[in-house]
Amino acid sequence: VLGFTSGQNDMGTAGQWLEGQTYTIDVYANDTSSHTTHEQYNVTVDDTAPTVNLITATSGYWNDSTPSLVFNYTDNLDSTVICSLQINSSYYGTNSSTADGTSTTITANTTLSDGSYSWNVLCTDGAGNYNNISAGRRTFIIDTTAPVLISNETDETSYNIGDNAKINTKWTDQYVTSGNNITCYLY
Repeated sequence: VLGFTSGQNDMGTAGQWLEGQTYTIDVYANDTSSHTTHEQYNVTVDDTAPTVNLITATSGYWNDSTPSLVFNYTDNLDSTVICSLQINSSYYGTNSSTADGTSTTITANTTLSDGSYSWNVLCTDGAGNYNNISAGRRTFIIDTTAPVLISNETDETSYNIGDNAKINTKWTDQYVTSGNNITCYLY
């Protein structure tokens, strides 16, 4: 027999239970020999997923093959939840005690090769609710390879101090596309 000690005489349906409310449930059991037992459980209704806020820049080029990505979350009931870093469709690290509203960093636990990636963080609360991992994804490109000089031409073979030199260089880089620049420095 199940019943509420809070004055209600039946459990009703879960749809009638209020979000965020804690209910006390009494469980009674007896056998054919008239042995009885009684247990009491507190149940809190939670069907709201944590909300995740990605903090690390929206996009960019990184020369670190184990990126550290920053986020925070809020939850209606839990002060700590489990959060996992998802890059493309694989998980690359988990923080099992992420604090609500606190900037948290998860560093990829495996080296990533050069390339384009999308990322998000999946947070799961104590009731098993989790955020939509497909919404709000961000992208980044890992580029650990330096540009390659293709040609270097000058208009003269020697210059005097104070002369202006015209130098034409051509570079290639697998991730520099039209509209992006390579910055060169003369020393």
